[in-house]
Amino acid sequence: MQLEEQFHVSDRTKLRQWMPWLSLFRSFRISIGPRALLLGIVAALLIDLGGQLIQQLPFAAGTNPSAGYFQPITSVTPRAYAIPPQALAIRPIETLQVSASHSEVMVRPLWTVVASCQLLFGEQRSWSMLATVWSHLLWALIVWGLFGVAISRMAAVRFAADKSVGIRPSLRFSIEKLPAALAAPILPLLGVGFLWLLCLGGGLVGRIPAVGPVIVGVMWWLPLLLATMMTLILLGLAAGWPLMLSSIGTEDADSFDAFSRAYSYLFSRPWYALFLMTLALLYGSLLLTFVATVLQLLMPLAEWSIASGMGVEQTRELLQLGGDNPGMATSAARFWHKVASLGLVGFVVSYFWTATTIIYFLLRKSVDGMPLETVSERVSNTAHALPVVGVAAAEQREANSTDENADPAPETTD
Repeated sequence: MQLEEQFHVSDRTKLRQWMPWLSLFRSFRISIGPRALLLGIVAALLIDLGGQLIQQLPFAAGTNPSAGYFQPITSVTPRAYAIPPQALAIRPIETLQVSASHSEVMVRPLWTVVASCQLLFGEQRSWSMLATVWSHLLWALIVWGLFGVAISRMAAVRFAADKSVGIRPSLRFSIEKLPAALAAPILPLLGVGFLWLLCLGGGLVGRIPAVGPVIVGVMWWLPLLLATMMTLILLGLAAGWPLMLSSIGTEDADSFDAFSRAYSYLFSRPWYALFLMTLALLYGSLLLTFVATVLQLLMPLAEWSIASGMGVEQTRELLQLGGDNPGMATSAARFWHKVASLGLVGFVVSYFWTATTIIYFLLRKSVDGMPLETVSERVSNTAHALPVVGVAAAEQREANSTDENADPAPETTD
């Protein structure tokens, strides 16, 4: 039995060595950990609550920059994404297609930042609108700098060393690394700002009477070149910002190291990165439907179970979830229904950062050749820290046995 188990472990190890992207499918087991779910729920609540408070600031009066760009993360409910169990048997292809079409939901943590950047680089806006957009952006960067890095740290340790990290150590780590998490995305924005100033100088040349427009027209290839560079930087920022936070959580990196790693991995392996991101979104969309369906089924099941002892009429009276004047019992039931619904919100956030962290590991292995079980000394299996166990240990044993069985180097003679 033990030999058979070792054989299966060896097969799984070789399969992951040939197709390392299969490690993405470990993201579900890691992301449903209660600690990561709790951090995801708190982060989503803070993002939406902070956005509402920003809209109440004096300079934000009459502006709503988020309208039409992204929906609140806490608006994700099980009822909206669950499917009837019989639908999979009756219309399996259509049901799977619908289940795989929820990628917009799975990237909402990213969109809270990208939408603000899109507004900043859009048409000319008033100073109050710009101040409001910057407030939304900075608040999102702060929240994700704390909770995104904390969840990434948990995921990195679980993925690499198969060990768990508590909430308090993770948050202490993310608080310490918050300046790096805030500065990392600012670096490419500074680069865009510098290129914008060069284009601004060209626009001032165009104000010269008579010859100015001619000079700008002849040299128009230069702003096109600068705009190409700005586009590449912004595309790298949109796709690389989550990798920057994952780099901080995995490597204990500073801001410049996180920025350079994210851009290096993306532009060195663009098609591989696109494949991993597409696979993560497709897998996450299917998992969203699964988790939403489970949550949607457990609520009536709990109601049916209580009604068996309490009585149908009394249970319905207790669960007057649509009533306007609920009593204490109904308010308590509403609270727990809301907690169950927020479980799906926490899963969306937790899965996003977990999948991003695993993608970072895979890109790092592809570009730098670093083993998947390598993480920072403060969060990994090195320097008297966490030991390597589980799948990571199996891969390490496989590598060690390969080295031991290798032919020794021939002796050299004078």
